[in-house]
Amino acid sequence: LRYWPIHHAWESVLAHALRARGYETEFLVCDECFSVCDYRAGGKMPESACAICHKNSAAFLDEFRLPVRRLGSFIKGASIPKRATLGEYRQVRHEGSPIGEWCYQSLCRYLLVGNVIDTVENRDVYGGMIEAAIRVHDGFAALLERERIHALVLVNGKFFLERVLFELSRRRGIDVLTYERGRIQDTLTFAWNAFANDGADEATWTAAKSHKLTPGQDARLTQYLDDRVYGKKSTTDPWNLGIR
Repeated sequence: LRYWPIHHAWESVLAHALRARGYETEFLVCDECFSVCDYRAGGKMPESACAICHKNSAAFLDEFRLPVRRLGSFIKGASIPKRATLGEYRQVRHEGSPIGEWCYQSLCRYLLVGNVIDTVENRDVYGGMIEAAIRVHDGFAALLERERIHALVLVNGKFFLERVLFELSRRRGIDVLTYERGRIQDTLTFAWNAFANDGADEATWTAAKSHKLTPGQDARLTQYLDDRVYGKKSTTDPWNLGIR
């Protein structure tokens, strides 16, 4: 869990809903464990970023009176190739896990690019993420040896921290629920044992595609598609043209 306030709010509501139904819930939080993290995007992470994230996350969860497990208590050191090329970093494996590949999407987000150029600065970021991912890998594996986890809830599932938790959980047969902001404003999309932001929901489409729409449903769908043309009802307004 990183300090993305809107995700804190959603996850806190989910946690209380589960507790109201008799489930035990805990938050697994990073406690200033890493030198590089995709909490910060678009440039070098300032030295204060970890402290700000940790302080705000702790205060938020304390306010909601939700139990917390700190990842740092399970993490040890990690050794990675120093100043390898981007290609070499992408091939890094640890305990059979393709750590380098798991970190690549976080690297792209951190740099806000689709393809990463091989520079010394970008190598340093990638190396820091891989080191962090290895530490998470070993720490979470140790936690799984000690604790019985019924299910995991993760935002997105593709950022390096969440990706490691997702993959290790699935290897042990633990169900993982991922979620992200929906494509329509004020909605969320969920996926069991898959990445919610991939957007492919074949099971739902297979069940629904043979059903003919009613006139009212057809009108709602047409209005929705028209709204999408102008960026309405989405989480962002890509056009910003004042058209409503």
